[in-house]
Amino acid sequence: MSGGIDFDPSREWLGIAAVDLGDPFLALGLTGDVSDPAIVTAAAARLLDRLRGIDPGPFKLAHEALVQRIETSRDELLAIIAARIPQVVPPPPPAADAASILGPAAAAPPGPPPLVVPAAMNDCSSAEPPAHAPAEAAEPEVIVVRRAAPLLRPQPSVLPALLSLLALMQVAIAAYLFWPRPAGQRSPRDEPRVAVLPQPPTIDVTDARPPRAVSPVPVPATPSPPAPPSINAEPAPVTPPQPQPRPSPPPPPAAPAPDPRARARAAQLVEDALRAAYDAIRADDFNTANRQVATAARLAAQDDALTERVTCWRQFARYARQAADYRERALDAANRGGEYEVGNKRIAVIESTRERFVYRREGRNVAFTPRSAAPDPVLTAILRTWFAGADKPGNYVFLGTHLLARREPNLRLAAAAWERAREGGEDVSLLVPLLTDAVIRAVATE
Repeated sequence: MSGGIDFDPSREWLGIAAVDLGDPFLALGLTGDVSDPAIVTAAAARLLDRLRGIDPGPFKLAHEALVQRIETSRDELLAIIAARIPQVVPPPPPAADAASILGPAAAAPPGPPPLVVPAAMNDCSSAEPPAHAPAEAAEPEVIVVRRAAPLLRPQPSVLPALLSLLALMQVAIAAYLFWPRPAGQRSPRDEPRVAVLPQPPTIDVTDARPPRAVSPVPVPATPSPPAPPSINAEPAPVTPPQPQPRPSPPPPPAAPAPDPRARARAAQLVEDALRAAYDAIRADDFNTANRQVATAARLAAQDDALTERVTCWRQFARYARQAADYRERALDAANRGGEYEVGNKRIAVIESTRERFVYRREGRNVAFTPRSAAPDPVLTAILRTWFAGADKPGNYVFLGTHLLARREPNLRLAAAAWERAREGGEDVSLLVPLLTDAVIRAVATE
């Protein structure tokens, strides 16, 4: 967001004029004879910590540019200090030791003459050496290199292959003999044999003697063995187990209905906290206003509508502090003299300090002590003229905030200022709902 005119962020935040930022020494507040890198690093860290603790508000781009300039100045000074340090070059070695330790190796002493093998030593005869030849022990050993005979690879044996073939044939014959075959392909010898039991002797009925009664002997019943399963019989179908339906989970417990009385109490507490915050803003007591807004945020934590309302108030309290700062700057600038139009009359500022404010109207002087006790229309006219020096949309954001934060808020003028800021591309979505807020409207209609 753009800010008001005559605002130098570097001077206000770091105490450095913007024209001095081009010199890295002046940007870090150091002299040109600094030679300790630790001093440069500490000075840059101190300025960066100060910048990070500042809320830039609408001067976010200027804040980021200052941070980058301080870091660049630190790097430039470190490079300058490093260039000042003389490079230590070791002296050359003495002339006697100038030669490299790893110089060329000395020439090797001449070796023995090449060995000449007499013709008598080339054959394998056992001729004795000549009489004038030196002793055998002193002669060098002669190595004769002969061509090696080609290696004969053993031929693989066929016996393991024959044994494997015989084993396969035996397995095939056994499979043929003992593998079960269908009934149509069985041989007669494969059919089960029927045992013929002897018939009991016949009794001659012509015999006059009655037969002797024979008591029957009970024969225990032998359970018949189960019939062997047929080869061609199809297996009985197996019914897979049916999955049992899972019991449906119980429905989640219903959320308890909000208690209307509890919500009403929370809304009333939020209302009271925001009313106290608004009174503090109109009295330029912004620390108390921030505490009251924080209290309202804790009370509205469980209610979305209340939370959204408190978010708008938090933005309003932050912008009201900056608008008050711009108002004081405009009043300081008015101390240099100037005429301002208030309503249908014009005033001329004679004196404007924190403790005293005097202006002339209709031929007489009007004084206020302190300066903040001056009428709201006079303060608004001076601030509006100061903002008009640079027609930026961000100025109208703070002008509308001032119109709601003064002792006698004006909703109509604040809405017009914010509409002009919105047309210029500024985001005022968190400020516009304040025009219909019950706390502000209750004060504006008093």
